[in-house]
This record gives sequence, C-alpha cells and structure tokens, in this order.
Amino acid sequence: MIVPSPDPMPARFVSSDQLRGDRPVVWPDPLYGSVRLASWAASLLATPPFARLAGISLSDVPGEWLFGGSFPSRLDHARGVYHLARLARPRDRALQAASLAHDLGHGPFSHISEPLMRARWRCDHEERAARQLAAVRSALSASARRRLEWLDWDEVSALVLGHGTDARGALLNGQLDFDNMDHVARFRLAAGLGQPGYNPVELARALRALPVDHAAAIQGGALGAPLALVYLLPQAKEAALAWQTARQEVYGFLHEHHRNLAPHAMLRRMIELAAIEDTLPPNFLDMTDDAALDCLAGNIHQGVAMLGQRVRAGAAAWHVCHWEAELPPEAAETLLRGSWQRRAELEAKLADEAGLAPQDVIVEVLISAAGRSLPPISSSGKPDGFLWLPVPHSTPPIAHLLVTAGTPRDYAHRLRTAAERHLGALGAIPRAFTARRRESSCDESRTSR
Repeated sequence: MIVPSPDPMPARFVSSDQLRGDRPVVWPDPLYGSVRLASWAASLLATPPFARLAGISLSDVPGEWLFGGSFPSRLDHARGVYHLARLARPRDRALQAASLAHDLGHGPFSHISEPLMRARWRCDHEERAARQLAAVRSALSASARRRLEWLDWDEVSALVLGHGTDARGALLNGQLDFDNMDHVARFRLAAGLGQPGYNPVELARALRALPVDHAAAIQGGALGAPLALVYLLPQAKEAALAWQTARQEVYGFLHEHHRNLAPHAMLRRMIELAAIEDTLPPNFLDMTDDAALDCLAGNIHQGVAMLGQRVRAGAAAWHVCHWEAELPPEAAETLLRGSWQRRAELEAKLADEAGLAPQDVIVEVLISAAGRSLPPISSSGKPDGFLWLPVPHSTPPIAHLLVTAGTPRDYAHRLRTAAERHLGALGAIPRAFTARRRESSCDESRTSR
C-alpha cells in the first residue's frame, strides 16, 4: 500500500490549463496523493516541449486503447519521477530538473517511433531529450530565465543521459532508478492490476550512487549482473524484490494473450512504411499520439492509411497472430537493431510470396524486458560489503507473424510457408500455435479495450 507523502509547504492545486510557472503548485496524483512542484519546476513545465508530453501515453500503445479508459501520460510520469528525486535528494535541483526532462525526447507512441529516431537523427529518446532542453530554455519567459540562472543546463543534459562527473546519473538512468520506480507502480495502478507492493518513495530514498572510485572498481558479483553504479541500503531489500516482481507482472500481463501485440506491430509497421515512402512530415517526432495517428491515417501512401484506419477502427479490425517462432539472440538482434529496413524488406518479401499487400504482413519480434537485475545491497549501509541478488531468468526472443484479420486460408498458408523458410534460415524454431489460441488472443484484445 502506498501512503501519499505529506507536503509541509503550502501551495495550490492546479489543472494543466492553470499552470503558470511563477509559483509553487501542487498537482493531484493517483499514486502519491499529490506532487509538489517548486516554482522553477513549474516554469519548465509551462513550456511547449513539456506540454506535448501530456499527449504521449505512458504505454507505447496508448493506454486508452488497451484499457478502455483514461491512462497516465508521459507528463504525469515526469512529475512523478521529479517527486521521487525531490524527496530522495532535496538539495539536488539539477537531478530534479533532469528527472522532469528525462522523457522529453519521446516521439509519438514512445518507443515504437524510436527506430525512426535512430535512423534519421542518429539518437535515442534519451539523447534527444538532452537536445530538447535547448528548446525548453529558449521557450522560457524572461522572468523564468532569471529564476533559473542557477541551473547548469549542461549538467542536466549529462544527468538525463546517465552521465556526469559522478554516478548520480545512474539514479535516473540505471538498473533500478527513479524512472522505473515510478513507471512500474503508475502503470500497474492505472492498468487495474492493483497496488504495486512497494512504496516508490521509500525505495527512492534507499537508492545511493556509488562514489566514482568505487563505481569504476566494482564488477557485478552475480553471474550476468551489470557493472554497479548504484546500491541499495539494507532496509530496501524487500521493496526492491517487490519492484522486480511488479515489473515482471506488468510485462507478463501485456505479453499474455498478446494484449498489445497487434496495435504495437501495426503502429510500428505504418511508421516504417511511411518512412520508406518518405511521406512523414519533418515534425512527426514532435507530434502527440493523436496527431500522429491522424497523420498516418490520412497518409498519401494507401497502405499506411489503411493500417491507420484499421488501428482506429478497434480490436476487431486489428491484425491477428498466425505463427510464432523462437529466434536465436543474434537473429533477433539483426531484425530489431541491425536495421529496421532489413525487417521491412523481409515483411515485403513475405507478403509478395503470399500474394498479399505489404501492409497486410507484419513480423513483430519480442524480446521481453520483464526481468531486470537489481543493484547490490549494502549490508552496512555504506558503499561496501555488497550482497548480490540472483539475476532473473531470461526468455528467448519470439518472432510473431501477423496478418490482416479475415485473410483467406490459402493466402495465410502460403504466408506461413514463406515465413518458415525465411526465418528458418535465421535459426527460428516454430512454436505450437493453434487457431483456438489465435481466437483467444483476438477475444482478449477486444475485451481489454
């Protein structure tokens, strides 16, 4: 059970259209009860780059589609991460500013548009967030600039990236960080999965950055554990394990019965098709989710527009999964990160061999992010005497072959044969996948909207 933190300083509750940025404010929050924003933080949130985050869902696939109701935005999440940073490190205003700014770089549909970002701008959303700080700075009013003269913008950029002259950036961008503490709890609560089982505020207060000399010398003590840049105080062990379990449950919920598989795949496919045909406007990555879907559904490329209209029509019009296969890690890496154009070429080839249109066939590769190792726990409360917790079991990457709902059986059979040949050459091992399971997946998609 999360107990909202009391706020000892008087302030006023505001709505988004009342935020002025010239005084401290308190924002109602379902996770913490309220989030207090210092006047300087309110000044940052009053700028257009931050305002756009109100139109970006916390879930890559807009949560409203998946859960049939309002869902937290990236702006809600940014305020929550700032709240944790302010309570855990009340004097570290640079880290608090970085906590607010850490998601500024997300394009529409968050991580779904990130391959486009990498291809066109050679950066990920965190690097883009650091760049977006220049737009925030230029959008500040003259009075806000004066109030923020103390802020080292270069330091904030470094902290957003997890860098800096010390390890403080890992408090925001690391194994277990303020970002993930808020994200898992907020997503779980909004999805109707119940309380997260840990208190993000208590967990944040127990997270410590390792001194630079320690961070450089300490290697992961558990097999497969990454280099440690942060550690936990001993009293946080149970809360950290509860966070790890809650994260696995959230991802497991989404993966079970393919709850978000089809819309995620369709959004990704239409963005990449539009990029291939060069029909995306230059400001696409600066759009909100709704504006981006309007742009895609009205795209001059017929295939992109059809996908956009099917996504908008609801679960009954979404693609269905026709085949699954386990992939060797190197094959998944090739399809996911080597070049998204390579996957697009494979999808086009499969569609051609099956006699289908390019937009009818999607290959979606899932590498589960459910399991994440925890930082070491200090037995003494100091940066020494570390206890390493077991590394979670990893699952193999899974390739999903999706096709337009209602595709005739003979076309679907040719598509499956082509997939078994091309993906089999990459080492794919087909998984048992029955028509009954496909129908169950579709039913689950309908009921989860």
